[in-house]
Amino acid sequence: QNALVNYNKCVKLDPSFADAWISIGIVLDQQNRLTEGIHYVKKALELQPENPDFWYVFAEIQEKMGFYEEALGAYQKVIECNYDDYDVWMDYSNCLMDGNYKEDAIAALQEGIKYFPDVADLHYRMSAVLLENGKRQEALTYLQDALILDYEKHKDLLEYAPELKKDLAILEVINTYKK
Repeated sequence: QNALVNYNKCVKLDPSFADAWISIGIVLDQQNRLTEGIHYVKKALELQPENPDFWYVFAEIQEKMGFYEEALGAYQKVIECNYDDYDVWMDYSNCLMDGNYKEDAIAALQEGIKYFPDVADLHYRMSAVLLENGKRQEALTYLQDALILDYEKHKDLLEYAPELKKDLAILEVINTYKK
């Protein structure tokens, strides 16, 4: 609550201080006051429309509110701003999956892997998304690539898609790469 008071003082002193506006939005988001929070995020975006971090926050809140189209547009804006973090590709693909745009989720992850080929997380996520879409053989290829890149991160895959803990073929592939 102190944070909100202090950030509100900041915007009263300097209404053009975009970081204070976004911070209020983030605090309200953390308090699950999404409808209120989005107002402050929009104000920050008015002040700094090319700030990818602000678009990222906007996308996450819109997705939490179930506004997938708005969230997808915001994720695309983050990517257009040349955001240098592979997480955006994972979050973007999650939003696409949640919005039932399964082929687009695969395409987004392929694009992310093109930019970040050595990031195991993207390969693991691609494997999970392909499995969920019934593309088992292709999924196994991505799983093998991921295991080579970083074996230990397979735990994140199993956390993301717990049903894979019962898939003996997947577990066998994982165990073959155990060092």
